[in-house]
Amino acid sequence: MCLNEINPPCIPPCGKGGGVRIKTFMPIKNQKKIIIGIVNLVVARIPPLFKGGPGGISAYKPKETALTIEALKAKHESLKQTNSADIAAEAMAEAARTQRDNLLHADKTGLVDIAMDSKYYIKSAYGANSAQYKAISGIRFTRKKMN
Repeated sequence: MCLNEINPPCIPPCGKGGGVRIKTFMPIKNQKKIIIGIVNLVVARIPPLFKGGPGGISAYKPKETALTIEALKAKHESLKQTNSADIAAEAMAEAARTQRDNLLHADKTGLVDIAMDSKYYIKSAYGANSAQYKAISGIRFTRKKMN
């Protein structure tokens, strides 16, 4: 049961084709998937409505050119292309993040481990009270767990 007073509404409403509940807090990736799913659902239902069959509108001629079937189909194609470009860009960004994380946080060969080892070496070679160690002692490095 969809309690619209408590929960966000389902698209389509619950009980009418098993709607998709839109959560109020979710990752952007999931929001994009739900929005694209809704657009695809709406576009899939448009052609039967305008063919003049049962439940259809036989003489659909909107005054606004943006609401014509051709304009809606063009907008849908534009959204699909934009979504495809967004997915490709997101994949490239994720690959770049993984490469960055490997460079910084790889065991023994990552920049963080090398910097921490260098810091420990300077401390042992010059002493904890030396000017050399004091110059670098305030620099903090944190390790990230790698998957």
